[in-house]
Amino acid sequence: MATQPGLQWLTEQGKQDASEPSRTLQELIDKIVSANLRFTNRFAPRLLEQLRACQQGGVRRIICSLLDGDPDLQLNGVLGLREPERIVRGITFLMKLSGIARAWIIIDTALPSEWTRQLTKLAAAERIRCIFVRNDYPQSDPTLLLYTILGRRLRPGMLPTERKVLLLDSAAAWRLGGGDGAGCTPLAVRDLVGNSSQYAIVPLG
Repeated sequence: MATQPGLQWLTEQGKQDASEPSRTLQELIDKIVSANLRFTNRFAPRLLEQLRACQQGGVRRIICSLLDGDPDLQLNGVLGLREPERIVRGITFLMKLSGIARAWIIIDTALPSEWTRQLTKLAAAERIRCIFVRNDYPQSDPTLLLYTILGRRLRPGMLPTERKVLLLDSAAAWRLGGGDGAGCTPLAVRDLVGNSSQYAIVPLG
C-alpha cells in the first residue's frame, strides 16, 4: 500500500473520448445493446437493467463504489488514484442523462490519502459526496454495502434500483466517462508466482 501502482495503457483507442456522447438515457442504452458492451460485474450488478429501471423514475441516488473484493487486486482503488477525472466525468454523465441529482462515491478507509485526494477534490467540485467505509470482507458486496450506508436490505436477485439506487463501480464509471464505454476497459491481473498485481487499460473485442 505504500507504493502507488501504475496503470498501463495497452491500447491507443480510448485516450481521447470516442464518439459523440449519448444525449439521452435511451440513446446510451441503445448504444450499449448494439455494441454488445458488457458492464455487469459483482460490483455493478446488471447495469443495463439498472439503466432501464431508471427510465421508470423513482431512483434518487447514484452510488459509485471504489471498494474492491480482493486486497491483492485493487482495480477500483487504482482507478481512483490514476483516473479520477474520468471517474467523476462518468458519474456526472449518468446524472445528466438520468436526471438523478445526488451521487455518492464510496471509498475504502484503508486507501492512502494521496490515492484519493484528487478524486475527492474533483467530486466536491461537482457536488458529489464522498463517503469513507471500512472495507472488511465482504463489505464490497452490493447487498451489504447498501445496508451499511443506507440501512436498506437488498434481497438476492433484486436490483439496487429497487432500493432507489443506481449502483456501479469505478471501472464502469471510467468506461462511461470516455464516451459511452466503448473501445477499452480497465483490467487487473494477479501474478501469483511473482506476488504482484498489474493494472492496465485493454482493448475490447
